[in-house]
Amino acid sequence: MVVAAVLHAQDGQSGARTGWPCVPGRAVDPAYLDASESTGGQLFLFQKNEVAQTLLVMNAGHSHPATVLRAVGNLNGTRDFEFSVDSGIESFLLLVSLQCRSAILVSRPNGAELTATNSALSVDLQAGRILRIDHPETGQWRVRLAGRSEERRVGTE
Repeated sequence: MVVAAVLHAQDGQSGARTGWPCVPGRAVDPAYLDASESTGGQLFLFQKNEVAQTLLVMNAGHSHPATVLRAVGNLNGTRDFEFSVDSGIESFLLLVSLQCRSAILVSRPNGAELTATNSALSVDLQAGRILRIDHPETGQWRVRLAGRSEERRVGTE
């Protein structure tokens, strides 16, 4: 529902907004974040040409019902998140929405970066990234986010 509200708000715009989604002084309205968090959802920012990817986010709870890592907050610079993967995890879906995105990097336990060629699904968005890894290696995985201060969100299901 929150995704639909964000998409509807964008649909009313008459052309590209300079610098969107990282417009100085225009953080995501906290009401959208509060609504998504209070209903178990995730706020995700999409450009008009990225709308086809919304189903991946909306179906995440059905295809990957367990949450391994969840974080919400502000980012100004770089922040690393680590999470453990054990042999019982057959697949995981990484959903990252980062309003003023510089980089979203994901590393396997051996340090190798996930790319479109070595993951089951890789969708690179202007304000986010969606990755699915089937039969992941056990060990510590790392997500590195880089960006400037506005609301940030990362989730692994």
